Amino acid sequence: MSFFKKILVVDEAESSRRFLRHVLTNAGYTVEAVASNGQAIERINEGHIDIFFVDVSLPEMEGIKLIKTLRESDEYAAAPILVVTLAMKISDEMIQQCGAAQITEWIPKPISPSKVLSLLKKMNYESNNTLYAQSAF
Repeated sequence: MSFFKKILVVDEAESSRRFLRHVLTNAGYTVEAVASNGQAIERINEGHIDIFFVDVSLPEMEGIKLIKTLRESDEYAAAPILVVTLAMKISDEMIQQCGAAQITEWIPKPISPSKVLSLLKKMNYESNNTLYAQSAF
């Protein structure tokens, strides 16, 4: 059984939400998927989430705003946040903002199921109930 159980996917693209939900659910995770920052905040207010997949390319940089909001909260300050986005949409500004927000890892689209699952396995292995693997920013 995995340490991280509840995953929230935040991505405006229905196909990405559906794909991640399929891959993660088949791997034994409980997955909820929403299309916007506002829906994500509503879902977070309903109960604890263990790990987040956030598309930072949401309109008006909503993904970055969500990550900053999570990092400012006591409950999610150290939560794993995996950023998913099209590699061609990653700007220097986005890299800088995500680094400042201490994201856990980048996952470029198109998403590789094996990369996602091996990353989660690694994070579960390296976690010590409170510490999470961090990328080198």
